[in-house]
Amino acid sequence: MDNCWVVPYNAYLLLCYNAHMNVEYCASVKVAKYLYKYIFKDHDHAVIAITVDNNSLVVVDNSMTDEIRNYIDCRYIGTMEAVWRIFHFPLHNQCPAVQLLQIHLENQEPVIFRDGQAEAVVMKGEPKTTLTEFFESNSAEPTATEFLYHEFPKHYSWNASAKHLSWRKQDSCHTIGRMYTVHPSQADLYYLRVLLLHVRGPTTLPNYE
Repeated sequence: MDNCWVVPYNAYLLLCYNAHMNVEYCASVKVAKYLYKYIFKDHDHAVIAITVDNNSLVVVDNSMTDEIRNYIDCRYIGTMEAVWRIFHFPLHNQCPAVQLLQIHLENQEPVIFRDGQAEAVVMKGEPKTTLTEFFESNSAEPTATEFLYHEFPKHYSWNASAKHLSWRKQDSCHTIGRMYTVHPSQADLYYLRVLLLHVRGPTTLPNYE
């Protein structure tokens, strides 16, 4: 017998709630997965398929079923999720808001188009991104040069439909700017990200030649 047989407990919680509670210390990177696993676990259930083979019922193993078809045909909703949706409780929330900031080299802006619309997209010219508008704001507004690229969302709002950055009317904004991760093997793109983290007020992309 050693201390591994002793269940960790908290005397204050036992007296406060008059019930037994195990106390565990979760401090690893897996703490979010650990908590979500038990909060949203719901009841245990299994999915099986029953088919007729030579006038006899055959139970097909769960690994042989089409999981995608089962999800589309009959989605399982537990009691906790059902009650949560019935009372219109929020299912998710993100606070503070996070604005993704694009990183690309000159003439390498990402372009999305449907089949047969490539020529129409090309005729519109170079697409506007958060990075190109960041340079444009630094050229047109002297006050914009005070902020780094990832600090822009705190003071400027991004209009996704108009592809434009505009000064925020409310001073108390908690939007955080996050640049996409770039691997060091991508050379120029990685160096551009490093420069944007330290250089204020750039108006054009750097020339690596």
